[in-house]
Parts: sequence; C-alpha cells; structure tokens
Amino acid sequence: YYGLGVPLRLDPRVNPTMSDIHFKQNAHANGIDIIGGSYQTNLRLDITGMPYVLRKDLTVGNGTSLTIAPGVIVKLANEIDILIYGAMIAKGTATSPITFTSIKDDAVDGVDSSNDGNVLPQKGSWGGIELNDSVNDQNTQLIHVRIKYGGNGYYSLGRPLYLDARAKPSFQSVEFVTGTNYPQDAVELMGGTYKSNIVLDHPYLPYVLRKDLTVVAGATLTISPGVVIKMADEIDITVEGGLVANGTATKRIVLTSVADDSIAGDTEGNASIAPKSGSWGGLDIQYATASRTLELRYMDFRYGGNGYY
Repeated sequence: YYGLGVPLRLDPRVNPTMSDIHFKQNAHANGIDIIGGSYQTNLRLDITGMPYVLRKDLTVGNGTSLTIAPGVIVKLANEIDILIYGAMIAKGTATSPITFTSIKDDAVDGVDSSNDGNVLPQKGSWGGIELNDSVNDQNTQLIHVRIKYGGNGYYSLGRPLYLDARAKPSFQSVEFVTGTNYPQDAVELMGGTYKSNIVLDHPYLPYVLRKDLTVVAGATLTISPGVVIKMADEIDITVEGGLVANGTATKRIVLTSVADDSIAGDTEGNASIAPKSGSWGGLDIQYATASRTLELRYMDFRYGGNGYY
C-alpha cells in the first residue's frame, strides 16, 4: 500500500458538501473517485460541477437505493458496471440531465478525467447498467438520463442498459447518444425462461432481444400499444402461457429486426446495414391445457422467419 492512487476518493455512503473544486494533472482520475463494491445501505450522488469517477463495479443491494441528483456526471472506466438489485432513482431534468459516460469523455464536461490528453473514448468503453428482477419497481426511475459509450462486454455486461423482463422501472426521456454505445443504443431485455408475468410498456424506447425469451404456462406476457421489440438474428419468443398484445390503430405493436432503422431509429448505429427478409426467428404460441388469455391486435411483424436454428 503506497498511497490512494487518486487525488480524492469518496465512499458513496457519505454525502459531503463540495463546491468550486478543480482537478488538473492528477494520476488515474481527475474527479471524485467513488469506492466501488457491494452496498447494503442507501447511496447518494448529488455533487455537480465535477465528475464522479467509477473504476470498480458498483452493486446496490436488494432493499437499498442509489439516488442521483440532476446534473450529475458519472464517468466509468473500461468494463465497469453498475448493478441494481434495489432501487435506482435517477431523476434529471431537461436542462440538467444525468449522464453516464466513459472516463475518457472529455467533451461532456471539459474535464480530462483520465489525464490522457485528447484520447477519444471508443464505442462501448465501459460496461453497462443492469436492472435486475428484484428492483423496487415503484421507486426505480430513470428520467432525463443520457447514456454514452456503454456496452463493453469482454468482462462486463456488454450492453449499455440491461433489463430483467420481470422488472418494471419507469423510463422517461432516456437518451442513448447515437453511435456511442455497443452493441445498440437501446434497452436490452434479458432473454431466458420466465415463470412470472412480464409487462413491456415503454413505447418510445425500443427493446432489443438478443437471446430467446420463453413465457411458461401460468405466466403472461403483456405488450403495451406502441411498443417496438427489435430482435437479433435467429431469436424467438415462445409463449406457453398468456399473451396480451393489444396495439391500436395509431399505436401499433411492432416486432422487427434489430437492423430495422425505419422505426425507433438506427438502434445499432450502422445505417449502412439493412435488414434482410428472415432475420430474426418468430413468435411461437404453443398449446396449453390450462386456460389463458391470448390477444393480438394491431401488430406488425417485419423481417422474421429465420429457421436455421
């Protein structure tokens, strides 16, 4: 042990008052270095005017919360994740959004937090934010949040925002800065087999699915009007339980390819790559002896039908 290695380190459980603090030519982190780790008490990040720097994974335990104030900037080192099992209260404003970005993103605040000169961040530098099935749905809110340069997946999440399909957080004005995140500028759903109800109800953000999703008998998948689900190649949705997908004439539900830029934007940031007929798999509604609700209205199926696997 030969010193902290950073000019200012902060345990996120403490909440000092700071103002007019400047960082220049410091090793490792020009900013407030947050101590990573797993926390079972409430955390607050509410200092603005200087960036927080996170260089180790941060886990918010079940029953606890991470609260982030408007205008806060959190810069993450390569492959670093934020894992939420409790609540995440990130309520920015239109004029003071909350930003999650790379430690190398000097443009966001004019601070060279990594002290490496003009080295630009790469697409998908840090890991991502994961909202697990145990999150407090009522309290978890991401409002006026900007996400840049997330999605590194070598030793980390590999997507900028990863959502357990059972979780029901509130999203409003969440911006994935186009072309900076990998592999997509969107919320990615966790695939897998689900035994409890799933509700997909965010129509302005596309959901991306990169692993097969199965809803077993006794559970119901509900998709709200206007929702767009973009699937990677060969991906299927299998419904053994209930399915309630009732769009409207003006808010149709769309199942399409992740490469389909004609709806909900250029999700993968590669406008030159067009979707092909039969890109993703399909929606498989299977027989079940138990009673269940099956309703599909005002839906569009695009680019499905891949049958290789």
